Amino acid sequence: MRAQQKFNHHPTKQAGVITILAVLMMLSLFTFVAVVADTGRLYLEKRSLQKNADLAAMETALIYCRDQSLDVEAMSMADMYVLSASRNDFKGNDTNSSIAISRTGNAVTVNLVHTVPASLFSQLLPSEDNEISLSATATAKACEPTAQIAIRSNLISINSQQSSLLNAVLGDILGGTLNLNIAAWQGLLNTNVNLLDLLDALSISLGISAGDYDSVLTTALSVGTLLDLTATVLDNSGATTVATSVEDISSLVPGDFDSIALGDLLKIGDDLPAAALDVPINVLNLVQGGLQLANENSFVALNQAVNVFGLLNGEMGINIIEAAQFSAIGNPDFDDITARTSQADIFISLRSSLLNGLGLASISPLPAQIDVIVKAATANASIVNESQNCDGGPSSINSNTNTSAATIQIGRIGNTPAASRANFAAGGYTLNRTPIANITVLGIPIFRLEMKATLTVASGTTFINHEQSPSEEYLPEIKDGIGENAYSPTGTNLGNVLGLQIDLNPVLIGIIPLGFVLNPILNSVTAVLDGVLSALLIPIINPLLNSVGTSLAGANVGAALTCENDKVRLVN
Repeated sequence: MRAQQKFNHHPTKQAGVITILAVLMMLSLFTFVAVVADTGRLYLEKRSLQKNADLAAMETALIYCRDQSLDVEAMSMADMYVLSASRNDFKGNDTNSSIAISRTGNAVTVNLVHTVPASLFSQLLPSEDNEISLSATATAKACEPTAQIAIRSNLISINSQQSSLLNAVLGDILGGTLNLNIAAWQGLLNTNVNLLDLLDALSISLGISAGDYDSVLTTALSVGTLLDLTATVLDNSGATTVATSVEDISSLVPGDFDSIALGDLLKIGDDLPAAALDVPINVLNLVQGGLQLANENSFVALNQAVNVFGLLNGEMGINIIEAAQFSAIGNPDFDDITARTSQADIFISLRSSLLNGLGLASISPLPAQIDVIVKAATANASIVNESQNCDGGPSSINSNTNTSAATIQIGRIGNTPAASRANFAAGGYTLNRTPIANITVLGIPIFRLEMKATLTVASGTTFINHEQSPSEEYLPEIKDGIGENAYSPTGTNLGNVLGLQIDLNPVLIGIIPLGFVLNPILNSVTAVLDGVLSALLIPIINPLLNSVGTSLAGANVGAALTCENDKVRLVN
C-alpha cells in the first residue's frame, strides 16, 4: 500500500503570487482611470465646442441682420473674431480646427471641427492614430418678424344709445351703477395703454422679477388690481381723464370676482424681445375683457331702464360664455397669432305691435310680449403663418377671420318678462309662440295669430391682405399701434345672411270658419314679418352685442408688422 504523500505549503513560497495579482489589479485600475479620464475630457471638449458653435451662430446672425451686405467670407471672419475672444485655442481653419458657415434667409449655420488627442495616455506610446475630430453645428436666426393682430366688434364711435348700453351692461356685470358720459366712453375707445409699461407695473405689484413677463402674464390677479395699475400707467402717460374713467369703473369691482390672468386676454408668443411688447393696447377692450373674464359663465341681469329706438324695454340679460382675447402678438413664422371676440348669449324682452302701420284692415295688432334669445355669436382672426412680405417695397401680411354661426330665436319663454328672464338664466326653457294679432271679418274677431321665428346667421370666412399701402398707417409697425386705417371689416352684409323662418299658428276664436280667406292673409303677414323682424332686430341686437365686445355677423380686424426685431435665437 502506497504511503500517503504529504504537501507542505509554506507562506514564504507564495509571496510572488501576491505581487503578480497586485500588478494586474493596478494595470486594470489604470485602464479604467484612462477610459474615464479620456471620456470625460472628450465630453467636455465636445460641450465646449458646441457652446462656441452656438455663440458663433448667434453673434454672426445678429451681425449679418444688421449689415446684410456681409458675404460668407465676411461672416467667417466674424465667426473667428467671436471664437478668438471666447476660446484662445480655437484659431479657425488651421491644422487643428476649421469653420464652415452658410446662410439661408436670416438663418446662419456654423459648423466647427476641432482635432484633439484621442487619449492623453497614448502619448506614452506615440501613434499616428492618436487623434480624433470633434464637430458641432448650430443654426441661429436674428432680426425675425413680429406680428400683431387685434379684433374688435363693429363699435367705432359712441353715441347716447351706446353709452347707455355700456353703462347698463358693464355696470350690472359689476353689480353697481355705472354712469359714464359719452365723452368718457369715447375716451376709453380712442385711448391706448402701453403694454410694456403695464407689464412692468404689474411685475412690481406682484413681486415678480423685472423682465420675467411670462410670469406676469400667467400670474392670477384681481380685476381691480389690473384696472388700478392701468389707470396709473395712463395717468403717468398724461391721459389723466381716461385714467379717472378707469378708476371709476375699478371702484365698483366686487371683492368676490374671480381672479384672472392677463395672458387670457392678450395672447403673447414665447421668447419675444421686450421691443415686441412695447405696443399700445386699447383701453376699452382691456376693461371689457377683464370684467367679462372675471364674470365668465355667470348670468348678468340688466336692470337699468334702457330704451333702444323706442322699442326695447322690460327685461334683459346676458351670459358671457367666453371672454374676448382681443389681441395677439408673436412670430408669424411659427406662433399661433389668434384673437377672438367674446361669446355671449343675450336675452331681450320686447314689447311692440309688430304689425302697426301695415295697412291691413283685417288685422288688429296686439301689444305682444316678444322674447328674443341670441345664441353665441363670435369671430376668430388669425395671422397666416409665414405670409409676411418683408422683401422691400410695401410690407404686407395676411389674416383669416372665421365668424361662427349664430341663431336668434323669437317667441316667448315665460308668461311675463320677469318669468322669461328667470327661465333664460336657469338655462332650461321652451320657445313658445306668442300672440301678435287678431284677424277680424266685418268687425267680428275670427282668428288670433301666434308666432315664433328663428333667424339664422351663417358662418363665414374672410381673407384680408394687410398692406402698408398707400401709407404706413394701413399696416403700422407694432410699436406704433393699430390705428383706424389699419382695421378692415369682416363678415357679410346681414341682409344676405339672415335666414328667417316664421312659424305662424292661427287659433280660432270666433264662430265663423272662414278658412278660404285665411291662407292669403297668412302669406301676406309672413312676407311682411320677414322684413319687419329683420329691420327691427338688427339695430337692437348689435348695439347690445357691441357693449360686450362682439357683433352678430362680423368684426373689425387690424394688423401690425415689424419685419425685424432685435432678438436672436438658436433654432437647433
